[in-house]
Amino acid sequence: MTKQNEPAAPEGTFKNFDSPKFQKALQVTLPKDVSLNRFTQICKRMVAEKPELLQADRQSLFQAIQRAAQDGLYPDGREGILNVYKVNVGTSQNKQYVKKVEWQIMIGGIRKRLARVGFDLTASEVCENDTYEERRGDDAQIVHTLPPFGERGDFIGAYAVARNLETGMVYRDSEAIEALWAIRELSRGGWAHTYPGEFVRKVIAKRLYKSLPIIDDFISDMIARDNENYDLDDKGAPEVPEAATRAQEAARKAANGGESENPAPELIGEARSRKLRCRSSHRSRTPRQQNLLINVKRLIGWILMFFGIVAIIDWIILPLLR
Repeated sequence: MTKQNEPAAPEGTFKNFDSPKFQKALQVTLPKDVSLNRFTQICKRMVAEKPELLQADRQSLFQAIQRAAQDGLYPDGREGILNVYKVNVGTSQNKQYVKKVEWQIMIGGIRKRLARVGFDLTASEVCENDTYEERRGDDAQIVHTLPPFGERGDFIGAYAVARNLETGMVYRDSEAIEALWAIRELSRGGWAHTYPGEFVRKVIAKRLYKSLPIIDDFISDMIARDNENYDLDDKGAPEVPEAATRAQEAARKAANGGESENPAPELIGEARSRKLRCRSSHRSRTPRQQNLLINVKRLIGWILMFFGIVAIIDWIILPLLR
């Protein structure tokens, strides 16, 4: 491709970063614990490394950067990203798509902000070949063991754990994968599909945050702004698909020795709602069912191997010795 045919980058992008007006706006917005110089340099680097940002709507780009500054996080791909998505500015008959930019916080950004208020947060996806056990009640505990350098299989759920560094109190939350994929269908752009592990860790961490004994307007506002990045209508909070509800109920029954807590599912905090359809067509298994299935498969494998060895000895080795 020649330079004449290459899409031209919008002029003045980097100049706008360095303009006194924009720098002053960032300085006013950024928390005191975030360096203005480092924030600006990271924004410049991200725009240079991601050309589609320069081809998107200019106003949305700078609004996304302002939101990152409001959250006190760096758009470095770890604490958050500048995500490009397409929006139809025309009609349903005459569609005209325009690229826009949105700010998406990542699990690293959530962990950073919770650490500032004294909580250590971890989150992880659970796969079908993992060993996962969750107990609830007075002696709550999550035990998650990964296969030794083997194939982990598809996602079946995710969980998050937060520890109060001062009191040692531990808080936990978990969710079946159907409900998490249902939320993914509301996200804009392709980042949630490109980085599914990052997405499920972020969603379950956000939901756990609502259970933490924290009164912090800064973090609450950060979560509320992030919830605006989902395509919802004005009918209330998203509903969990029927398949996801069944999976949640089964998982909670297993965790409570067969007794259901019958909780109301919570997905995206203060959000508005819409009915969802789950993309997953397979029926989800509870962690205990999954572990039992893996053990049964191993037992069958050992039995087949035993009979195979017996057959080889009987049909091949013994005739040669006679």
